[in-house]
Amino acid sequence: MNLTVNGHNIFLILAVTFISSLILTPIMRKIAFHIGAVDMPNERRLNKVPMPTIGGFAVFFSFLIGFMLFGRSTVDLIPILIGAFILIFMGLCDDIKPISAKYQLVSQLIACAIVTIYGGITIDNFTIIGHTFIFNEPLNYFVTIFLMVGIINTINLCDGLDGLSSGVSSIYFLTITIIAFLMGMTGGLDVTIAVLMLGSLLGFLVHNFPPAKQYIGDCGSNFVGYMIAITACLGFKTATFTSIIIPLLILATPFIDVAFAIIRRILKGQNPFNTPDKNHLHHQFLKMQFSTRSSVLIIYVINLAFAAVSVLYALGHTDYAFILYFGLMIIFLFIVLKTEVLFKKDKAEEKKDEDILILEKEEMKKESSKKNGKTKKIYLKNKEIINYLIFGGLTTLISLVVYYGMTLTIFNPENAILLQVANVISWIISVTFAYITNKLFVFESKGNNKLKEASNYFGSRIATLLLDMAIMYLFVTLLGFNDKIFKLITQVLVIILNYVFSKLFVFKKN
Repeated sequence: MNLTVNGHNIFLILAVTFISSLILTPIMRKIAFHIGAVDMPNERRLNKVPMPTIGGFAVFFSFLIGFMLFGRSTVDLIPILIGAFILIFMGLCDDIKPISAKYQLVSQLIACAIVTIYGGITIDNFTIIGHTFIFNEPLNYFVTIFLMVGIINTINLCDGLDGLSSGVSSIYFLTITIIAFLMGMTGGLDVTIAVLMLGSLLGFLVHNFPPAKQYIGDCGSNFVGYMIAITACLGFKTATFTSIIIPLLILATPFIDVAFAIIRRILKGQNPFNTPDKNHLHHQFLKMQFSTRSSVLIIYVINLAFAAVSVLYALGHTDYAFILYFGLMIIFLFIVLKTEVLFKKDKAEEKKDEDILILEKEEMKKESSKKNGKTKKIYLKNKEIINYLIFGGLTTLISLVVYYGMTLTIFNPENAILLQVANVISWIISVTFAYITNKLFVFESKGNNKLKEASNYFGSRIATLLLDMAIMYLFVTLLGFNDKIFKLITQVLVIILNYVFSKLFVFKKN
């Protein structure tokens, strides 16, 4: 394998950018204290001492040094650098003295607009599972800007623990580099940027990994998120990626975390975009008594798993990739439901946890039943989620068996109307089973108004049924996707929504 980029050995490029960033970061630390770009401890911050916040400048300057030595001058680079300067300047202002989120959003929109309109870097079509969606002007500008701004803010929001955003971003650029070399597509600007950013971020990560001596700051997270978005768009246009979905899969962990944050804030009646809280996934690991370093490493592992699936997808193994991806999603769902990412535990659940602790102490005194006590403790602590997943799995199995049984025997799968009939029948049977098992064994409802409870339950299930039917109609009937694949996709989504609706709006603990 030819390990060169622009005629230069990749390890030389990584070494130069790594050493540059490693040396520049302590210099930026001194400058940060001099200009007042310091993160002071408060109720929302995890740092206990003042922390310098312009480490992103070390990453930026290391990138520039690497590009001057190993890059290839292109017309595309001019708008990219103009946008980068805008974001870094606005981020620096925010690091010195916090500014309104709307001004940061405006700067992001301007930077991304320059790249798309002036630079001509746009997403003109979107391919997934062999189907292509075309975006003509000016729609392609809006789609590209929306995606880029979303990626920038996703990286910004995941910058909540020492080494988190820089590590997640390093995994992204590493994955892009691996895909490019495996596909033999190393001549594009996207690969050059990925390799330079990887070395620059790893050098900074030495100082940022917990316990951190320097934060990347808004100037850094905006710049890094921006460069991730740039490589996503460039790689798609230069055929490094077979689909724009590949970068999104690599960033699945921070994207899902942000999505849950938006849902969580909406459920609380808060503004989903400018209401900060301490319920992100990394905060939940800290609440579970993991150390900062352990929490960061756990998220690294999850992100690496999604990255590995992305490599499979990029190499054309889409069937295996989707199976693994949904397996990871189910595991991720279990982790989310175990924490307070979506909602806080109620008093009854807190009381249950106290009872479990008492049970644990009692069981520790009984050596003869030690193993049984541990098993019982684990089950009781996670009883609601375990029972929900068990009966949810059975419900899904019943729905799929009924649906596939009818479409493979008495109903013609080519007939759109008969597909929807099979969908409805499978829903009626499975939702009846779900109602009985959820009421008795999962949420153990004590609600007095059974009629209202039942109507709320079936109303929420009708809502998810309509969503199920809409997805099946759009992707199977209109767009011609495989009906079995999208039936599985909708079932995973329905399981998540059913739990949220049942817990919040249907069943009562007392």
